[in-house]
Parts: sequence; C-alpha cells; structure tokens
Amino acid sequence: MNTYVPQGRKRETTHFAYKLAWFERLRNFFARTYSPDAPFIWCGDLNVAPEAIDVHDPTRLLGHVCFTPEVWEAFAAIRSYGLDDIFRRHHPGEMGR
Repeated sequence: MNTYVPQGRKRETTHFAYKLAWFERLRNFFARTYSPDAPFIWCGDLNVAPEAIDVHDPTRLLGHVCFTPEVWEAFAAIRSYGLDDIFRRHHPGEMGR
C-alpha cells in the first residue's frame, strides 16, 4: 500500500490533529483489511521521522510536525500491527540516503 500521510503544517492547527486522526484511521483500515501474518508492504510519503537518526538535527527539529512524540506514538501504533522497517532491519543505525 502506497500512502501520503498528511504533513500536519503546525502542531497548534487542526491540520496536525487531522494528521494524528489519519494515522488512527489508517491503523483501523489495516486491521479490517489485512492480516499481520500475510505479506504486506506499506510505503510512500509517511511524513514521520520516528528516530533521531532520521533527521539531520534532532535537537533543532524536535517538535516539528514530523518529529514529535505525538506522531511517534501514532506511527508506533500502526507499526505494532506487525510492520517492520525493512531499511532499519538491514542497516541498523544508518541514516537513509
């Protein structure tokens, strides 16, 4: 499944709340549509940097709509469905290019 996750604009806007709700709706869609035991690939523009290694300046970017605890939590909820970061599996500790 290829998705575009809404960017969220700024944390204090309805766009950010929409982004968080969008993640929840996607998680529910996955649960209704796919089995965690079946092969499945989720890709696209996810608009989330789940780890400090995913951004060039974690201190400065902390709080950005793609690098914030609320988004990490929403993203982790989706990944808990049984999804694995294939890049990290094969390149642990490396930054993407």
